[in-house]
Amino acid sequence: MTLWQLFNLLILLFVFKSSWSQRKIIGGHLVGSVQKRYVVYIVKSDKSKMAYDNWSCGGALVNSNHIITAAACLEDIRFLYAVAGYSIMVKTISSDPCTKWFSKKILQTCTPRAYEFNYAKVHKWAGMDIGIACTGSPFAIKNGYCSYSPEPIPINFNPKYGAEGIDAIVLGWGHFTFWREPINKDRGLKKDLYYAPVSIMNKEKCMEYYKDFPEFQEVIRKYMICTFGKGNLDITGRLITTIRPKYERCGKTEDGECRENLESQLNVETPNTTEFETTRRQGICQNDHGGPLVTWIGGKEYLIGIASVFRVNKTTCVGPFLFTSTHCNGAFLHCFFNKRRSGEDPSVCDVYANEQGFEMIYRNISWNEHPDGYADNERNIPNNDFTSFY
Repeated sequence: MTLWQLFNLLILLFVFKSSWSQRKIIGGHLVGSVQKRYVVYIVKSDKSKMAYDNWSCGGALVNSNHIITAAACLEDIRFLYAVAGYSIMVKTISSDPCTKWFSKKILQTCTPRAYEFNYAKVHKWAGMDIGIACTGSPFAIKNGYCSYSPEPIPINFNPKYGAEGIDAIVLGWGHFTFWREPINKDRGLKKDLYYAPVSIMNKEKCMEYYKDFPEFQEVIRKYMICTFGKGNLDITGRLITTIRPKYERCGKTEDGECRENLESQLNVETPNTTEFETTRRQGICQNDHGGPLVTWIGGKEYLIGIASVFRVNKTTCVGPFLFTSTHCNGAFLHCFFNKRRSGEDPSVCDVYANEQGFEMIYRNISWNEHPDGYADNERNIPNNDFTSFY
C-alpha cells in the first residue's frame, strides 16, 4: 500500500470512528414544518462506557417497530435507543420529555453475516452496511411531547429508482461541511432535522473517485448508490429546477457533448480531485451514517438507500457520497420481513439464503441487568455473552 493510499484509508477510518461532533447535513435545508414521520435517530445509553465524545446514527422506520439503518451503527455499540416522531436531536435522552418517555430500547438486531465490522478494512465495514433494529414494541407518541406520530416508509426494490439520473433527498442531523476537528469537538452541534436534494450518478464514474481502494470497487458496484451534485427535488418531492436538455439525453452513454456536460454538472476537472465548489456539496457528513435516502414513486416516498461513506478533503466532507442500496441488498431485506409476515422459522429463510451465498445474524439484547432497566414488553432473553454496558 502506498503512503497516499494509507493516508486516504486513515481519513475514511477516522471519519467513521469520530461520531456525533459535527452535525448538519451538507448543502442542507431545514425540514421545518414538513413532517418526515419515518425518520429515526439512534443514540447510545447515557450510561454507556464507550469512549465517544457523542454518538448517533440515522435510520428509517419501515413498520411499527423495525428500523433500517447502517450495520455499523448496530455493531459498534450494544445498548441503543431509537427515537421516532421527533425532529429534534437530543444529546442526552434523559434530559428531554419526548426522548425520556417515548424513546425505545432496541431489543434485537439483524445484519448480513457477510458484514464485517473491521475498522482496518473499509471494504469490509462498508460492504453490505445495512441492518435492522427491532424495538420490541411499537412507538406510541402522545401529543404535546414530541413533534408528530411516527409512520413507516415503504422500501424500494426496483433497480429503476436507484439508477443514474434519479433525483432524491437525504435526511439527517449531520454537519453541513465539516467532520470532527479535535480542537473543537462541539463545532456546529445542531439539533434540527435537515435535508439535502441529491442526484444519483453513474457508478463507474463514482468508482474512479475511490480508485485508491481497489478492494472497495466491487463493494460500490454490488451494494451502493452514489450521489454527487445538487438534486432537483424539494422536501415535498416537487421539481425545483429544470434539467438542461443536453443532460437529459446522456442516459447510459457519456461520450461527446454529454460527457462534457456531465463534467460541468459535477463541477470537477479530474476524477480524483477533492476541490469542489461549495454549492455542489450536497450529501452526507459526520453523523449522517444510517440516515435515509428517499425518492418519490407514484407521488409517495420510498426508501432507496442508507447513508454510509463519504470522502474528506482536510476537514471537509466531499463526494461522491455512498449509500447502501435497498435494491442491491433486497435479498436480505426481503428474507427478514417476509419471514416475519409468514411466520416461518428463521432457519427456513437461512437455508434459502445460504443457497444464495447469503446468511443473516440475529442478536438479542437483554436490558434486564442494565442500569437503565428492562425494556417495555421485553422477554427474558438470555444474555450469555454479557460482559459490560457498551
